[in-house]
Amino acid sequence: MSRYKEFDQYEELLKGRLSKKRFTHTMNVAEACYDLAERFGGDKKRCYLAGMLHDIMKEELPERQKQMTAACGCIGIFDHPYAYPSLTCTQDALQKKALPTSQAECPPSAFLTS
Repeated sequence: MSRYKEFDQYEELLKGRLSKKRFTHTMNVAEACYDLAERFGGDKKRCYLAGMLHDIMKEELPERQKQMTAACGCIGIFDHPYAYPSLTCTQDALQKKALPTSQAECPPSAFLTS
């Protein structure tokens, strides 16, 4: 299971959404983020969560990625001709929204597709 017990639900969600190769990559990124935070004095828990969630929509269809991006209030990234459709916010949106620090702020159900 994940490094943090409260993130176990995210791990299970990722297992169900991602291919085995992408899941392994994602968990390795989460560990690398944790290690970098530890080395440079960052928030280890937040960095670990960011690593876990960085590819959560990667294998989703581009249209669904656009819908989720719009639903989270992130606008404009698909207007650029070189934009890759993924669940990423523009710099403006990032300034307005803080990275979630708890499951209450970013519940696993937010990433479930209907």
